[in-house]
Amino acid sequence: MMLDPFSINLIIVSIIVFAIHNIEETVGIEGWMAAKFPPRIAQRYRKKPFFIATFLLWIAYSTVALIAVCSGKTTALLLFTLAFAAIVANGLFHVLAVPVFHKISPGFWSAIVLILPLGGLFAWHTVNIGLMTLPQAVLAFLAGTVVQVPLAAAAIFIANLVVGPKKKDILK
Repeated sequence: MMLDPFSINLIIVSIIVFAIHNIEETVGIEGWMAAKFPPRIAQRYRKKPFFIATFLLWIAYSTVALIAVCSGKTTALLLFTLAFAAIVANGLFHVLAVPVFHKISPGFWSAIVLILPLGGLFAWHTVNIGLMTLPQAVLAFLAGTVVQVPLAAAAIFIANLVVGPKKKDILK
């Protein structure tokens, strides 16, 4: 399937938006986690390992996005849709977390201003061009929601293996 220029632009913009969101999260994550979670959990969200985790996710996402753009294959486009749905689900988490934690989480502003509007535009566009039906778009979002948590957890785990706190620090 040959992608139209608007679809290509949406995909490329999503790569940039995800990078901006990751930067916003990384800048504030350490202090927010320390204020909201016990030390044994908060220590896993230091800036350096968190940056590595988000960078790994960004590389994976960008690769999927560029393969979708360059190949135009249906499988690649559907995989991209799932990956983008995971990012939109993460953005929605930032909004829904405010009433739970009574504080704006790092990543909230880029979620509100960039991710959620882009997610809505992307969903509308994919339905409009016939890539998916509305029920399929909703299903993709739900699948992205399910995939987002283990992907993020795996990235944090890997980053902490590389540069995270020592085991003796976590047990304190």
